[in-house]
Amino acid sequence: MVEQTKSAAVNTSDRMSAEERRDDLINIALDLLRESGMEAITIGAVAELAGVTRTLVYKHFANRQDVINAVYQREAAKLHVTIRDRVVEATGFEGRLRAFVDAIIGAVDTHGWLFSPAESQTHEAGFRTEQAGRDRRTVREFAKLAGAEFGLSLREATSAMGILLSGLTSLRLQAHVLTSEADRAALAALYVDLVMAALKGLASGEGHYKGDTETSPGGASGDAAPDQPSPPPGAR
Repeated sequence: MVEQTKSAAVNTSDRMSAEERRDDLINIALDLLRESGMEAITIGAVAELAGVTRTLVYKHFANRQDVINAVYQREAAKLHVTIRDRVVEATGFEGRLRAFVDAIIGAVDTHGWLFSPAESQTHEAGFRTEQAGRDRRTVREFAKLAGAEFGLSLREATSAMGILLSGLTSLRLQAHVLTSEADRAALAALYVDLVMAALKGLASGEGHYKGDTETSPGGASGDAAPDQPSPPPGAR
């Protein structure tokens, strides 16, 4: 794969725009990461495989860590868009939750090698901050849906979804082990059932938690809870 990338890069090296060149260098670094690990990514290795000088690579990246960061940032953004598109095609809270979970489990095969849960603390601070922002937006969006579906306040729904979505880390770890289609379908169904049961129980007021005093229909009122982190969808 790396040799094929080298050939393609050399053949097209004189016809690339700056944006295309940068993307090509990231592709080469991605192949190096996939085949040989992070340590294989150096400015010299990327330049050699691209058929260009180190100076040209430095025009796009400050150092090897900058190259590595660019790989993770681009792939995480692409994965986020893929998952988001799957979710918006579905309707209702449960439908979108199922689409979200199915997309995350599917990403275990396509991106699991790149974003394994075990590597979540190895990424640089900028990447983690960017990903955390996506996580918070995911929690907020599902909190709005849950509030409308179950009549919870925004505070309740946000806190609940932050806790429930944190279970995606375990879901992805189990999906790495349970590789058959039937096992993964059962895993997804179990997760969705647990979330739905938890929110129904919260809305019923039958547990120890007695609810917000400012709950209104649709979950539109009540102070928002602090942003709750959830694991990146299919990422890390």
